[in-house]
Amino acid sequence: MHISGLAVCYAVNPGEFKEVSDDINDRGIPVIDLDDLAAPESLRPQPVPQAKDSVIPHHLYTAPQNSNPHAYPYLINSPSSCRENLFLLVLIRTKPSHTASRAAIRATWGAQRRANFTQQLVFLVGTEPNISIVSESLLYGDIVQEDFVESYANLTLKTAMAYKWTQLFCRTAKFVLIADDDIVVDIYKLTAYLHSIEDNPSPGFVLCYLYHCCRPALWQGLPHDVGPHGRLYRGIYYPQYCAGAAMAAPLAAINKLYLMSLDTPQFAPDDAWVGVLAEKLGLTFVDTFKSYSGLHSNTESVIGSFNHSQYLSSPVMVGVLNGTRPQGTLSANMHRLWGTIQRQHRMQPKLNVAVYMQIQNADFHSDTHIYRIAVAALVFDLAVMLIIGYLIFCRKKQRCKLPK
Repeated sequence: MHISGLAVCYAVNPGEFKEVSDDINDRGIPVIDLDDLAAPESLRPQPVPQAKDSVIPHHLYTAPQNSNPHAYPYLINSPSSCRENLFLLVLIRTKPSHTASRAAIRATWGAQRRANFTQQLVFLVGTEPNISIVSESLLYGDIVQEDFVESYANLTLKTAMAYKWTQLFCRTAKFVLIADDDIVVDIYKLTAYLHSIEDNPSPGFVLCYLYHCCRPALWQGLPHDVGPHGRLYRGIYYPQYCAGAAMAAPLAAINKLYLMSLDTPQFAPDDAWVGVLAEKLGLTFVDTFKSYSGLHSNTESVIGSFNHSQYLSSPVMVGVLNGTRPQGTLSANMHRLWGTIQRQHRMQPKLNVAVYMQIQNADFHSDTHIYRIAVAALVFDLAVMLIIGYLIFCRKKQRCKLPK
């Protein structure tokens, strides 16, 4: 289950690649030397000083180099998927068994027939028992598979896989979108938005449903297959992070995330782990929460938000179909939602980026002080109210000696 003659490479600089290994083990899989995967010291990003009010456990800041090398070999690779002058690399986290979802994405928003921009679709998978995707890979040439078992806990591995593959094989893309396989993206809106910021993008996540600090780290609410990953965090609260359903960033940010991931122990959930990487790097977040529909609503509500008469003048462009119980299958609803998007753009083919990309309440910084100040003010107000209430009670009952 591999492409014969595959040589895994590590990018030393944008124009120079270092061969890691052509050795093949007894299963026909390339052998990777962990020392070769380590970034040169000159390229290794150093964590920014940890803030005094940071909620991240100190051990994640001080972990030794290469404590998380992500040395899983490729069972299937498609390095030729990345081409020159690529504007948007779309990496979809999926499972081998999710054949219908991949087919729906290829036929709808991930189709490679856009004339006005360049994008490339790649599916990232682990392994599942008794499921082979070799024939599908040979047919479409858009699948990358690493040798780790699919599970909820291993979504963190798949996110690191996305960063690593981009760094090794696709250093020509301007932007990278990493998403789950149950979403539909208005690729016309997204591309117009990215073009509008490409000359001066935020040095971090530019498409992000931001969960602000500080959400409780409640591991007991996670599925049973999380295993030891959750315990590695050892913190009470998570830092701010983007929802894992879909997030986009410039190539430079993705490369930094990959290098920092090598020195940061993993834990579940994966999106909170990415939040740790972002804080260590000092990356910023553009909170485009109004661009998402479906993270906290059902399928009919999602489709309704795309079918609205004012849709083209709204920031909505990511439909999340996860966790719903729709009428019909997930793939059928993906086709249905994409059909709605297509009809909207046929009604008004010339897009007014300045109008529909008014993403309000965007947070251009990774600073959370404003929220802590608000919480402190609320606590202060409650304390004052309690004191006043106590004084009133004492005066009425004449049980307290109050100053006249």
